[in-house]
Amino acid sequence: MAFGVTNNSLKLMYFTSFTKFVLKTIIVSYIFSLYLGYSQFFQKCLNLEKEYTFFNLINIYIVFFVVIILISSIITVLLTTNNILKETPGDLIYDRI
Repeated sequence: MAFGVTNNSLKLMYFTSFTKFVLKTIIVSYIFSLYLGYSQFFQKCLNLEKEYTFFNLINIYIVFFVVIILISSIITVLLTTNNILKETPGDLIYDRI
């Protein structure tokens, strides 16, 4: 227990804040990509033919990769918090690890 907070509470706080951060960045980047893609920004910049569709973000591959990013992020944050929180608070404060 560090500073009156249990390790499980700290892990839950880190996990919640990191998950919110990752979800917000994915949502913002997806909306930005949709805007750029469907506004035909790249077709105008690159002088591409207008009768072809060069942009498709709504498919199974995108969902698959977003799920992979989420799973890898969750695994990374769990491993990192377990590694950091196994040390004592004094070691963490005075940079002895």
